[in-house]
Parts: sequence; C-alpha cells; structure tokens
Amino acid sequence: MLHKSAIFLSALSLILIAGCTEQPDKTETLPSTDISTTAFIANGFLPEAFGRVSKSREPKVLNQKEALTSLGQSAELYELYGLIGIVAETYTYTDIDIFVEIAQYENSLSAYGLYSFFRPDSIEAGGLGSEGYFLGNSMYFSQHQFVITISSMDTTLNTLDGMAMLALMISANIGDTGSVPAMYNSFPDTNRIVPSNKFHPERFMGIANLSDVFSAKYMFGSDSLRL
Repeated sequence: MLHKSAIFLSALSLILIAGCTEQPDKTETLPSTDISTTAFIANGFLPEAFGRVSKSREPKVLNQKEALTSLGQSAELYELYGLIGIVAETYTYTDIDIFVEIAQYENSLSAYGLYSFFRPDSIEAGGLGSEGYFLGNSMYFSQHQFVITISSMDTTLNTLDGMAMLALMISANIGDTGSVPAMYNSFPDTNRIVPSNKFHPERFMGIANLSDVFSAKYMFGSDSLRL
C-alpha cells in the first residue's frame, strides 16, 4: 500500500502532466513577487471558487501582531524567522472541508528557514515551490517568501486530489517558483541525508554569535552529525 505522501506527490504529478481542468479565472492581476516585499500580499494568492471547489467563508487575515499572539509559545520562533502575517481560508471540495493557510515572511530565505525547521529529516519531499512534503493530514511547501499549509480531516484519494489542485493553484498564483537556497549546493553529497537542509538565523546550537547558518545532516555508520 502506497504511503499517503507518495500518493499526494503522485497526484500533483498527474495533475501537472494532464493539466487541471477545474481552473479559476486567471484574468485577475495578481501581486508581483519578483522581489520580496514587507507589504502583506499573501491573501492575493488564494484561489477563487472553481469547479467542485468552493469557499466556505471569507479569508481570515492576521497581521504580524495578531499572528504572533495566536502562535502562543511559538511566537518567538516565528518572529525570529521574520513572520509578516498569515491568511487562512476554508474551502469545500465535494462536501469535504480543506483548510489553507499562507504565512508570509520577510524574504524567501526566512520562509525556507521556517519551513525547514519543522520538516522532518529524510522525509519524502518534492512537489511544489522550493520544496514540499505531506505528513499526517497536511501538505506543506515553501515558495518565494511564503509557507503554505493545506490540510483536511479527510485524507481519502478524492480529498487528496482537491488538496493537490488547491496547492497547484496557489503555486501558480505566486508565480515565482524559487528553489532551495543555492548555498546548499556547496555541501558534499556523500553520506548526506536528503532532505536535511536547515537555515538558522540566530543562535545556532544555542551559541549567541552564530547567526545566518546553513546546515545539513550526514550519516556515518549508525551516527549522524549536523554540519
């Protein structure tokens, strides 16, 4: 039996190959993401209703202060990575709720850094944007200065198709696909755990003066080491 992450990534691939027939109207001018901006624009990338996908309510937009307050004890971490704001929307696909959240950060490196902080090492990754993965009942990916989370309490194949379509629409709306930070090309491939890239803006390994650190994990026999 295929793991759900493999099924989800396969669904993305099939939709990319075949072309998604249930597409929203693309005549609307969307914000440009050619350069990073501190103005909150994430809500402009939420798809409108299309095909069997409908919106359940108006988007909930949280500015930086509201977003950090909602994150409770995790607020310091998100502030460290330069969170600007969050927009959340609930969609319905064939009577199943799908929840979408787009978090905007100061730049693409900050967004990838926060994304990679939570991404488990060696998990099957790929999909959209710089990188993405599926875990539990949620799909996560980093693209430009945004981290996108798409989830549902229902993870049948039908719902995974709906999640994949929403992910593709959001990615297309953002436009700038981006890639994993180029610094990681300097890391040796031998014994490297993929993926294991992480970016630490401050206090790497708890050391106050170690900031803006890129790291990856390596396996040596039964032992692992982060460099």
